[in-house]
Amino acid sequence: MRLAGSKTAAAAGQAAPPDRESGSGRKAPPGDGPPPPISKRTVFSAVSLIVIVIAAFVLWPKPPDPALGRTKVVFLGEAGYDLQEIMQAAAEEFNSSNEELFSIYSFYRRGGI
Repeated sequence: MRLAGSKTAAAAGQAAPPDRESGSGRKAPPGDGPPPPISKRTVFSAVSLIVIVIAAFVLWPKPPDPALGRTKVVFLGEAGYDLQEIMQAAAEEFNSSNEELFSIYSFYRRGGI
């Protein structure tokens, strides 16, 4: 707090305290400057992990195809539980008897969208 009539250090003829920008020789506090370099082991480990994850996604065994090479026909609709059970039974019967088409019925609850 400055009182009325008091002088600043520069006005009183005193030198201002040295700061970091003026190059007065004061050392900067620790932590300033660039971060330490990353070791080659860390870089190699990160790259290896990424390659392993990508290879796992590409080479992971795929689930069996229920259509067995037949043309898939997908029906999407709104239905209650009763109709869904009836249509599922009809789809299973159709899929067992038809050799060219494979039907998939996908229903969502009424008011679900």
